[in-house]
Amino acid sequence: MDTKYRLNLQTQQVIEAAKTLAARFGHTAVDSGHLLLTILNNADSKAYIVMESMGIQLYEVENAYKKMNPFLGRFVDSIDLSGELTRALNNAELKAESSHNTISLQELFEAIFTDSHSIAVKTIESLGYPIETVISEMRGM
Repeated sequence: MDTKYRLNLQTQQVIEAAKTLAARFGHTAVDSGHLLLTILNNADSKAYIVMESMGIQLYEVENAYKKMNPFLGRFVDSIDLSGELTRALNNAELKAESSHNTISLQELFEAIFTDSHSIAVKTIESLGYPIETVISEMRGM
């Protein structure tokens, strides 16, 4: 894990799981879509609860993501953070510094969902769900 960021344990675990997923897809960088799919596999997460309450299903998100970022069928031995994920981590870190020391998963997802160009946002919007509602619901929890 990149030690540049101060992540809480849950955020570290999700990023590591997203890296594993990226490698399984044959991708060389982990992006917000990998994080989204990883978190939607965790029924205890706020993002999962919010999206489930909106009717957003994991299989829908996974299929939409795969259409935009197809499986490449190659072995990948090193996974980096994508530029979009690095921007999101930098934004989440700024918020975390103002209130506490580590980046929470909630802060990371809020940073991802407020970036209209992120793969996670494009994936959710491609399914016809308004990202503003996801953000609003997550903030309300």
